[in-house]
Amino acid sequence: MDLQTTSSLVRCRVFPATLGDIPRAWLRSLPSRSIGSWEECQRRFLGQYRALRRQLAPPCHLPTVFQRSSKSLKDYIARFRREVSNVESPSDESILTAISAGLRKDRKLYESIYKSPVTDLGEFYEQAAKEIQWEEAFGSKKPAGDREEVRSSSRDRKRNDGGNGRDNRDERSNNQVAKRARWEEREERPPRQGCFNNYAALSDSQERIFAMEKRREDFGRPNPIKTPNKFRNQEKFCTYHNEVGHDTSKCYALKDAIEELIRRGRL
Repeated sequence: MDLQTTSSLVRCRVFPATLGDIPRAWLRSLPSRSIGSWEECQRRFLGQYRALRRQLAPPCHLPTVFQRSSKSLKDYIARFRREVSNVESPSDESILTAISAGLRKDRKLYESIYKSPVTDLGEFYEQAAKEIQWEEAFGSKKPAGDREEVRSSSRDRKRNDGGNGRDNRDERSNNQVAKRARWEEREERPPRQGCFNNYAALSDSQERIFAMEKRREDFGRPNPIKTPNKFRNQEKFCTYHNEVGHDTSKCYALKDAIEELIRRGRL
């Protein structure tokens, strides 16, 4: 039946048959004669169930998805596609830009697409599929020469350490004492604080606020992370600093920047 060409009365009578059990029960619970037209039926129904509609993230959320150092290309592609399904109407161009930028910089696919830029999303997925096949076939295996070199160097270290075993044990003991002292000093150190004594309550996470507002508001440029790269947590990434080391949601610099914008009436 074509409901677009039927009368308002027929639409109201047919409408309950198109609903599931729960919305149909809600419709029947309404007082008798409380709906006088098809337009009124639409308004009441949308008012009841519109709030239950899943809220999708804006397209600017995609650049916050990146390939972690411990994850394979296959895992990254699967995770990125799940994130795309949670974004409202992303274009192929925005998807291609974000998924390319999120690749690990020390991997072959990143080097390949930046030497020969890919302009089609389908072409990118084809190249990614080939790289995934290569990783699964050879990526986790070390050449025999490398394994032999590792074993040889291990034997040499054992021979060289044979006469200095006691000195090495004393040195390790001293290192452990020094390491324990550093940890105790760190535990006594007061927790890091921001620039403000108190902060406004946020309606969303720092990461989401920054992703949605960074094109409209000037959050300022943060100071570089001081921790040397080799001591940073490579599993955590801050989109505000655009560096690894901590999560965006835990970034004190971003927390201060958001508070500053709130106090200026910009957020």
